[in-house]
Amino acid sequence: SFERPSGLTAESHIFVGDKGDYYSIEDGLPQFEKSTPSIKVADG
Repeated sequence: SFERPSGLTAESHIFVGDKGDYYSIEDGLPQFEKSTPSIKVADG
């Protein structure tokens, strides 16, 4: 359920090379064009 806070926090933004130019990410977190070996993403 999404009714309670998850307690999760963002550490970075990945795949920002795929975002539209009309999106702006200005929260001060690191941004990566792709993923890095230290960031686990789902395969598929």
